Amino acid sequence: MNSSPEFSVFTRLLERSRTRNLRSGEVLFREGDHGTLVGIVLKGQVKIWRATINGSQDVLAFRSERDLVGRTAVLDGKVRTATVEAQVRSRVALVPGSVYLDVLQASNLRVGVERDIRKRVDESRTVRGLDPSIARLAYAFTTLLDRRIADTPGSPRTVILHSSRADLARYLGIGRNRISRLLVEMGSVGVRASHAQIEIQDSSRLREMARSVRVSERRQ
Repeated sequence: MNSSPEFSVFTRLLERSRTRNLRSGEVLFREGDHGTLVGIVLKGQVKIWRATINGSQDVLAFRSERDLVGRTAVLDGKVRTATVEAQVRSRVALVPGSVYLDVLQASNLRVGVERDIRKRVDESRTVRGLDPSIARLAYAFTTLLDRRIADTPGSPRTVILHSSRADLARYLGIGRNRISRLLVEMGSVGVRASHAQIEIQDSSRLREMARSVRVSERRQ
């Protein structure tokens, strides 16, 4: 299972954070702003996106409980290259950038964090760049699942992901109608979709569907 390198120092980070509650659609971090805070998702789910030339959203990733967002701008000391927006009612712990950097340095975690960031970027590129589409969608779901249930003994068999068809279409770079058809097909592996959430009833069959993407990724 995947887990952020910072998981070992979560308590120290949370002790020096403040909590912010977000409504669905509310922006946490905005593209172009200076990176002065790192967010830890405590509840809910957020999406990370960039604005395209024509003003639409290019969805890069989804993050949920115990994921960190906004790390790159703080590490690099540059402006944010993407917007982080809540997809459902969410709660986020905000850690000052200086505190975050001090904790990483004291714990010798910076190299591991930079490696984790590159891995997340590679995951996004995999989802957005390989065929077939149904395997890419399954891969996207399993990467979210891995972070949701990592280090959580007795995790429930059924997991809810808060992602709309429109956001999934932007993420994979395919049409919304195609996403709807894929979700219907994925009913055979225990995936149930409603208006703005995905219910995964059995991750083992979903992982089997995603395996072809993981094999292709290793061959690159």
